[in-house]
Amino acid sequence: MKRNSRGARDDRRDQIVAAALVVFRQKGFSATRVEDISKAAGIAKGTCYLYFKSRNEIAEAILETVVQRYLARARELVPPDGSGPADTVRLLTNEIRSLTREAGEQISLIPVLFSVLVERLVSGDSELPRRLGEAFSSLAGAWSEILAATGYPDSLQFARTVVSMLDGIILHAALFDDPLVELNRSAETLCGLLEKGILGGIG
Repeated sequence: MKRNSRGARDDRRDQIVAAALVVFRQKGFSATRVEDISKAAGIAKGTCYLYFKSRNEIAEAILETVVQRYLARARELVPPDGSGPADTVRLLTNEIRSLTREAGEQISLIPVLFSVLVERLVSGDSELPRRLGEAFSSLAGAWSEILAATGYPDSLQFARTVVSMLDGIILHAALFDDPLVELNRSAETLCGLLEKGILGGIG
């Protein structure tokens, strides 16, 4: 019974997060009320407050959900048998392009999510930044395993650098002018650097 109850609670929490993501995209973070999220989720306002105290907490949950989804996808990336280095690198660059396309679809939310993270840091609450840092480290580890299949000598450091660059590209695109163009162009540049760096490093 406890497991079923916990599962139902997690499902309801996920339901609220998914609804909030839709409403934030439609109305913007500032114009969204908890009542709007509750209505989109098909639950009472009071029920929403059982899971989240504020919009900021919901935004934090969205941020963690997105990062964990990226991590889960990275763990599922497996080069097919018989893949050469170029095929393996292409598997990762295609994933980078996919991630940046998704980021472009929710580009208006990224400054909000970033501000929530900064607010936590300024307040001295390091729990959320710590969890996100661990997730990004795990993402780099998963990508490192893919790159190791190419024979590149320091795949972990290279993967950490790529993750940091991608994170910076997405944040830069969200905070400055002409975000979608900048995001796509920068992602293509990163993919080109990745291909040349890995394939050149093992040549």
